[in-house]
This record gives sequence, C-alpha cells and structure tokens, in this order.
Amino acid sequence: MTSALSRFLTLKQIRRLAGDTSFRRGQAYCERGQVRSRVVHGDTLTATVTGTETHAVRLAATDGNLEELL
Repeated sequence: MTSALSRFLTLKQIRRLAGDTSFRRGQAYCERGQVRSRVVHGDTLTATVTGTETHAVRLAATDGNLEELL
C-alpha cells in the first residue's frame, strides 16, 4: 500500500512548497549531511536539520496536498 506522503513527496513538490532559495539551501544541507533523524510516521515526515540553528521540519500529506506543519 502506498501512503499519501510517498505520492506527494517529490522534488518538484518540495521545491514548490519551499521556493527556489529555500530548496537550494535545503539541498546543500542534505548534501553536507545536515539533515538528520528522518522519521516517517503515517503520512508525516519529520526531520532534524542543523544549520545556523538546529530545528525540526515536518511535512504531511493532507487532503491531497503536501504541507509544512508548524
């Protein structure tokens, strides 16, 4: 069974959600190994990102859309 998250969590969707500048910064963080502790629970993805500060990022597939949860 495919989760809603896997259908929406594409590079195109992430770029659209984040915007080009944030997407490129996030790609650089990922390439440098700064995206950590990625956890998928149901239709929600949570990751810890270390940059200037360490913070959690949560994305969820809800109602047919990918959204960032605050």
